[in-house]
Amino acid sequence: MKFLRTATYSEYVTWYLEREAWKTGGAYDVPRSIAAQHELMIAEHSGKVRDWFIRGEWYLVEMDGGEELGNLIFLDDSQTRSEGLINGWGQLDYRIVSRVVSNALQSDYLLRHTENAVARYYNAILEGKLRLEEQHRLVLCDPDASEQGTNPSARFYLHDGAARGLAYMLALSAASKEPVFRLEAFYCKNAGDLSAAGSP
Repeated sequence: MKFLRTATYSEYVTWYLEREAWKTGGAYDVPRSIAAQHELMIAEHSGKVRDWFIRGEWYLVEMDGGEELGNLIFLDDSQTRSEGLINGWGQLDYRIVSRVVSNALQSDYLLRHTENAVARYYNAILEGKLRLEEQHRLVLCDPDASEQGTNPSARFYLHDGAARGLAYMLALSAASKEPVFRLEAFYCKNAGDLSAAGSP
């Protein structure tokens, strides 16, 4: 991972809300004031904010391609379980992205889900229409104790961009070579545990 520059929680909040506005075709109103943005983020997108994010150390980073992306911890919820992306509960590293990709390939995920976000991102990446940077960057953070304990091989949690990240990895499996663009991400380090992921 290459550290590009420092960032802030407020920058992440603005980026996230503006991305939501883009996804709704401008129907989503982003407040101008930072304080109002913070309030809106907590009120409507609390799942995208861990309680320590506001005091965390924020960076903009460039990831080292699919190998590093494949070693992140993936989202585990009712949807990813029902779709067969997450299985093997209780096994070590059952949420590692590379394992999720393997589950998707073995279950013909893209054939079963042709219209969802993963499929749309997958096609856009293969067509050269989507780059995982700027507006479409990923968001990483330090895992909590439970996530780290069940996925000891990983150093970071894929906090936002699960569909984009999975689509990129599936595109890698279908392409003859890795897409040529940088993998950009916000990274939030838990300032309460400065040893968790090393210093930038």
